[in-house]
Amino acid sequence: MAGVFVQGSFRPKKFRWQGRVFPIEEITLAAVARDGGILYQHFSVMSKGNLYRLRYNRDSQHWQLAELWCEG
Repeated sequence: MAGVFVQGSFRPKKFRWQGRVFPIEEITLAAVARDGGILYQHFSVMSKGNLYRLRYNRDSQHWQLAELWCEG
């Protein structure tokens, strides 16, 4: 994951999945949610015509590709 901080908030710019780099063309959603005692940052992003939901665990500092929607 690579990104920038804009006015104190992180904005992803690209991510790597299955050995390929995906540039983020648009962020469609940015939200913070708590699951039990764990705080997550969620980003829904568009890249190469597909929608991805990326999830950042603030406790473990680990990124995860949570969902993928693609046109079939």
